[in-house]
Amino acid sequence: MPEPIPFERTLRSLEGDGYGKTFAWTAVTLVLFAAFGSWLLLARVPVYAASVSARLEVADDAFRVEAAAAGALRAVRVGVGDRVEAGQELFEIAGEAERRRLEEEKARQHGLREQLKEARFELVSRRRELVDRRTATAAELAEEAAVVRSVRAAADLAADEADRAERLYQSGLVALSEVERLRSVARQRRFQAEAADRAADKVGAEAAAAAGDLQASLAQRRQQVALLEGQLAAGGAAVDRLTEELERRSVRAPASGVVAELSTRRVGSQVEVGDNLITIVPDAELRAVASFEPAVALGRVREGQRAEIRLDSFPWTEFGSLEGRVARVSTEPRDGLVRVELALPEATSTALPLRHGLPGEVLVQVDETTPLSLVLRSVGHRLDRPQAGGP
Repeated sequence: MPEPIPFERTLRSLEGDGYGKTFAWTAVTLVLFAAFGSWLLLARVPVYAASVSARLEVADDAFRVEAAAAGALRAVRVGVGDRVEAGQELFEIAGEAERRRLEEEKARQHGLREQLKEARFELVSRRRELVDRRTATAAELAEEAAVVRSVRAAADLAADEADRAERLYQSGLVALSEVERLRSVARQRRFQAEAADRAADKVGAEAAAAAGDLQASLAQRRQQVALLEGQLAAGGAAVDRLTEELERRSVRAPASGVVAELSTRRVGSQVEVGDNLITIVPDAELRAVASFEPAVALGRVREGQRAEIRLDSFPWTEFGSLEGRVARVSTEPRDGLVRVELALPEATSTALPLRHGLPGEVLVQVDETTPLSLVLRSVGHRLDRPQAGGP
């Protein structure tokens, strides 16, 4: 049987064990407090400025396509989210009346062109005929002039012979019968010369009349050609106007991109000039655009600062956030808010389906401070707030 231990020794042993544990816990507590104090004083914590609102936008402005003509909506060829190419037809507005008038005007234009072709051919023919007629007239007049000169020369010669015979008769050298004969020949030659003059004048008058008729016909053809050309030009202007009207009724994409918004109008509904039909987001680099309270942004948010973009549709705790950099900061508030634009250099490497218009929140790192400063700042803000029921 073991020897019993005195009660006094047992009490001293228990007291010794209690002091050791207390010292150990005290040491651990001091170390923790020291570490916490060091963290409060030495650790660096980023300070963020949070936006009131934010969204993703393309760097270029979106295109809002409006109706350029009034009428019933005949066809809708795209839907929200569809990709469109520049010049692609998006909507068609009914224009049957304009289309019928265009076809009629084109048919009339065809008829006018045929008439103009024929009139121009007639004009060329009349010009050629007039030239030929003038050439022939000149030849006839020259021939008549030669005949007149010949006949007049013969008449003058006959008159000279009759005069000479008259003088010889006075001298008794020629018989009276010979004088009478020569006088008769001279009269005949004079009558022939006068007839040749009348014939030449007649040829000239007939040639002038024929030339006048040809010139009148030529002027008429010119007038007809000018009238047809005027009608053709007016018809061409009408065709261009109707074609332009039909083009306005075919709503086309002004640029390549993605359909962001689409009118709720159905086929058959009436649209008016200026009605917004579709919004196209062009192919351009995405950026984040955020609005901040002036007290938060002015003087604190600056170009080049790191930013974090959290999208509402993709919770950042599950999908992460986007990294960005402040690209521009407006110098003056608008509508009580400061606009900040952020570049997304890493947006192409993310797996998120980034699109124009996605809303979210932007956090811009504006400073670094210690946890103690944050605690004191928070306490100061609380103390600055008026107490309930206070003055």
